[in-house]
Amino acid sequence: MTKSAIVLLADGCEEIEAITVIDLLRRAQVTVTVVGVTGKEVTASRGTRIVTDMAVETIYTTYDACICPGGMPGAANLAQSTAVAEILKAHHAEGKIIGAICAAPAVVLAPLGLLHGRKATCFPGMEEAFPPEATYTEDAVVVDGNIITSRGPATAFLFALTLVTYLAGKDTMQKIKEATLFSEHHHLHTTTPYRNTSPYIIWNDSYNIGVHLMDAHHRKFIEYINDLYAAITHHAGAEEIVAVFDDFSYYAKHHFTSEERLLKQHNYPELAAQEKAHKTYLDKLEEFGKQLVAGVTSVSVDALVYFRDWFLNHIQHMDRAYGPFIKNKS
Repeated sequence: MTKSAIVLLADGCEEIEAITVIDLLRRAQVTVTVVGVTGKEVTASRGTRIVTDMAVETIYTTYDACICPGGMPGAANLAQSTAVAEILKAHHAEGKIIGAICAAPAVVLAPLGLLHGRKATCFPGMEEAFPPEATYTEDAVVVDGNIITSRGPATAFLFALTLVTYLAGKDTMQKIKEATLFSEHHHLHTTTPYRNTSPYIIWNDSYNIGVHLMDAHHRKFIEYINDLYAAITHHAGAEEIVAVFDDFSYYAKHHFTSEERLLKQHNYPELAAQEKAHKTYLDKLEEFGKQLVAGVTSVSVDALVYFRDWFLNHIQHMDRAYGPFIKNKS
């Protein structure tokens, strides 16, 4: 009997993760329905427009698998949908396969309690949102019961192949590997080789603002700045620097989105100022990213100084101001 799967897409999804899963499952003869959560046409994180098959409001049954790609704010948009929450809970209650990659395990599955008592993985740094009842691992793909999770764009192919294995069998998966020339020896590790070098910024407790999740985010944010600094000062190749920068940029967007959502939930009066400051930083990141892609490296040191000084000033002033407010509200 032919298996079926739905792939839930929202504006800001990661297109590599979405299309890779859809493509490989269809190669495996799985009936795939692409579901639009934010509209019939979804605009992915890099501007790719994807026309979906159905609107999320028209899903009234369960499938053999329900899959959530990552990307920001794509994963956040999935998490904000009550329809998505009900679909995931219904699939979980029936023991159907639930797949999530990149930001989605932390942003979409964790708040619904679907990771309780499970091993899971996600995009590096986002595990801070995992509940204590979940066990985080750094494996490329983690299978625990009916929950299948993965780390990010570079692991999307392995993630999709794992879904194929569980929906269409190991033989079909092997045929697809051979037909697509896939080799695990070509798989890229997502952990940067620069983590153990001398840091550009050393975290100290004076940076704590008293909100546990945001303090954890800030520590991870600094790690990404340190990675970028190390890649540049170690004269890594252009492709490596761009890859490290993309990880940093992705995490910055995730952090700011999470922080703004937290402040909105608590009706923080200075939310607009935070949003404006975040936009300034993200605009600078975008400008720097374009220069990197164009091969302009002479601005790297100046950009690093900006990324460091702005961030440290921001958490020690604007973020520190909301710490007591959130604690009192909580």
